[in-house]
Amino acid sequence: MPYYLSPEGKRIAPIVVIYEHQYLAHQLRGPPGQPDDDRVLLYPADHFETQPAFIALNDTGRRLGQLLRTDPELRTRAVELGFRVLDAEQDTTSPQLARLLGDRQLEAPSPDNDHTRAYLPHVDLFEKLITTIGGCR
Repeated sequence: MPYYLSPEGKRIAPIVVIYEHQYLAHQLRGPPGQPDDDRVLLYPADHFETQPAFIALNDTGRRLGQLLRTDPELRTRAVELGFRVLDAEQDTTSPQLARLLGDRQLEAPSPDNDHTRAYLPHVDLFEKLITTIGGCR
């Protein structure tokens, strides 16, 4: 378990920058209906939207890309790891992740808010944020 998700992590790093899927995978590892309320996922409001891209460099890569879009086991595993997956028929987010989180009684990210990348604030402001949040105990 990475330090930022361990009990010691709160003292070492009261604020961490992680990917959405890391936070969701952490929540999914817990007992159903018992989210980790000690941690909060915040989405910056910068409205920088990105879509990770898979680029196949050869026939093996193209086959893997096809499997990622269509293989139910691979797609299920990606969702279990907290990833949003594209609908196999369209280029929109599949409801699979929201269903899994709902089944586990965990709050799902809004499908209308896929702004999952933003730049960190300037170092001085970020340090002030860490100091302020770190003092809230």
